Order: sequence, then structure tokens, then C-alpha cells
Amino acid sequence: MTLKLPLVDSLGQGNLGAFEFDVQLTYRTCPGELQVGPAGDGNPPIAIGRGWNIIISCSYQTVNIPSDSYGATDRLNLVNGTMRYLATNA
Repeated sequence: MTLKLPLVDSLGQGNLGAFEFDVQLTYRTCPGELQVGPAGDGNPPIAIGRGWNIIISCSYQTVNIPSDSYGATDRLNLVNGTMRYLATNA
């Protein structure tokens, strides 16, 4: 299914509400292990049991402003518009 969450930006505007997520709901009948992220040191597989699993994903593309878009005296000089973020499983 697809899902649109009521997202609001920092100014309280609902412009982000059109952001669409893909949702998969599956039932795992047997316990096992699941590798989340790349395998390697410090990222072992996670043991999971029976039960429902929900996978939420989305497609997007980052669009950057060229770094020379602003004048040398502008406070946004050398800013490309991309923010750093980190998403993790909690």
C-alpha cells in the first residue's frame, strides 16, 4: 500500500503532506535473523521472532543548489541547500 503522513515543516505549513511512502506488511512465521544495513564489523544480524513486520520506504532525489549561487557577501555563500541527517532503526 502507499501512505501519506501528515508532515509539517518548521514553519507549520503542510507542504510536505504530499510525501508518499511505500508500506509492506508481512507476517514472519519462523524465527530467524535479519541483516539490516551492510554486513561487516559492528553490524551483526538481528535475531527476530515470529510476528508482523512493517517495512516503510520512499523514493526521493536530492537536489542541490550550486555552491556559487550566492554572492560573496551573502550569509548563504557556499551553502548548497542539503542538510545532513541520520536515520536509524530504533
